[in-house]
Amino acid sequence: MPELANESKKRLFLFLIGGIFFFVLSRKILPKESFELSETDITVINQKTKERKRILIRDIKNEVSFYSGKMSLLHLGFQKNDDDEWHIIDPQVKNYMELIQNFKNLYQKQRTPILIQQQDNGNDIIFKTSSDNNPTMNQMVHSPLSRLSKYNKNILVSKTKVRINNKDFFFTDMQTASISHDGNIIAFNKSGDEMFVIFYSQITSPDVFLELLKNGLQIPTT
Repeated sequence: MPELANESKKRLFLFLIGGIFFFVLSRKILPKESFELSETDITVINQKTKERKRILIRDIKNEVSFYSGKMSLLHLGFQKNDDDEWHIIDPQVKNYMELIQNFKNLYQKQRTPILIQQQDNGNDIIFKTSSDNNPTMNQMVHSPLSRLSKYNKNILVSKTKVRINNKDFFFTDMQTASISHDGNIIAFNKSGDEMFVIFYSQITSPDVFLELLKNGLQIPTT
């Protein structure tokens, strides 16, 4: 009988340890935030407090997709303004690949016309670029938030030019701008030479940035 009681205690102890381990593991696996996407906005839900924050897609200033983690999986980060917190759609989020793609499509569709109008009106538009010199290698060792904090350099797009690292590239000298087969945003001058190259994951809102380049090429010179 004592042996049976000891065996029962042992099983109960192992069951409790297993339960605690599963609880801790599940807390780590669960995403910190979940998301609900509609045609006009995205709602961020804090999984701990259940607080809900609704953000209009057209008002989001910065959006960037990148690969991170040991398995180099796709992530998408966005923030409404430069000083706001980043929200991250990562592989822990349910149906995250579909959510990322739908978000990117809606974002480009709704954000681009706003910035093109500002560009046509002569306003300067600021995009952020990462200070990482080698994003392809570093993206696999930095945590998402650490990597997003490196988007701290400015690229300026205006009605007449693009300014990168304090160097001006005028639309009057530019022939085309497109995404290359290896995923870089590249601009060519009228002689067919490269003017500049930017990694897709090195700049915030890359699809919108490319549309502003194309729009700049169409603005009549005065």
